Amino acid sequence: MKTNTIKQNEQALVHEFAENFKSLQRCETIYNKISWLYIAMPLMNLFFGIVIMVSASYDALFVMIMQMLIYPFVGYHGWMSCYKKNDFSAMSAPTAIAINCIVLLVGSFLVEGKIFGRVPFNSVLFALIPNVISLAASGFSCVLTLRANAKYRWLEQQVGFPYFNERNEEHKMDMRQFDIIDPYQVEINRLKKTAREDMPDMESPSQSTELEQKVFHADSGNMPDL
Repeated sequence: MKTNTIKQNEQALVHEFAENFKSLQRCETIYNKISWLYIAMPLMNLFFGIVIMVSASYDALFVMIMQMLIYPFVGYHGWMSCYKKNDFSAMSAPTAIAINCIVLLVGSFLVEGKIFGRVPFNSVLFALIPNVISLAASGFSCVLTLRANAKYRWLEQQVGFPYFNERNEEHKMDMRQFDIIDPYQVEINRLKKTAREDMPDMESPSQSTELEQKVFHADSGNMPDL
């Protein structure tokens, strides 16, 4: 009966390890995909910025300044949310993009740009296209990241983290047992150390050999001639 209980507990532990390992892999997959997303967003906005600059619209400078201020901040907090599991950073990135969208929207009513000074072209309003796309993507990423962070913190508290492998856990238990010193062994070691300190210095083997040779030659000199 006891053996069956032990086997059931072992099977339950193996199943728990497998489920936790799958959950950890899902979290890592989310982090990897979102990190690529935060790389793609600045590149997309850079492309639109280049298009605006080529248009030679006089309001393009305003757009580029806003993009250069916002997207390094967004990229940094996107990285912090994935690799440092920072919830504040996960919420900061879409918030910054939303503020940028509002500023661009307001700015689009204040400027009336023209391509090469002739064709009407509002580059500020045009810049809203990638920013709105980035806002939707970062908002969705924020929700996924917050859920993944909560799950990751829970997994950190579970037995076997981060490998969730039975053999690895057994190895950790063996190492803990190895580090535990028996109190009787501590006392024996102390007594041995005290005994060695109290013992007089013993002659080395080389010194003993030299002494024996001197005694032998002295005895040989005193022997009578036959």
